[in-house]
Amino acid sequence: MNISNSMIDQLVALDQAESHFRSENIKFGIRHRMRSGKTVLNHTQFLGYTKGPDGILQIVPEEAEVVRKIFELYIRGNGVRRIKRYLEENGIKTVTGKAEWNTSTIGRKTFELVQRMKGSAKVKKENRQAVCPSSNMKFG
Repeated sequence: MNISNSMIDQLVALDQAESHFRSENIKFGIRHRMRSGKTVLNHTQFLGYTKGPDGILQIVPEEAEVVRKIFELYIRGNGVRRIKRYLEENGIKTVTGKAEWNTSTIGRKTFELVQRMKGSAKVKKENRQAVCPSSNMKFG
């Protein structure tokens, strides 16, 4: 089979255009969901929240207590290793039911909570207070 360089160039250009179009459509969908308050989040692995039938995040009260405790320990100056030790010594399981916590998960969860409280995924103000009512921190 003999394909000219010109034909290959045309096929590559067509493939790039299709890839760009697909990427723009995906970004549009993500932006649209964010504007409507829906989130693109693995809610089964996100401690303290679940996704409601309308696609909007809802607080899981029992898990929110754990999130509050992690955040409280964090704002008191405890590092992720101390938080890990506290959670394990007190028999608090991860969102997936494991007894052993991973320090990177605790750090990521704390960072995600701070981002969520700043409004990155358009969480309502009353939800911010429900997650961390005693915090004196100001979030934009």
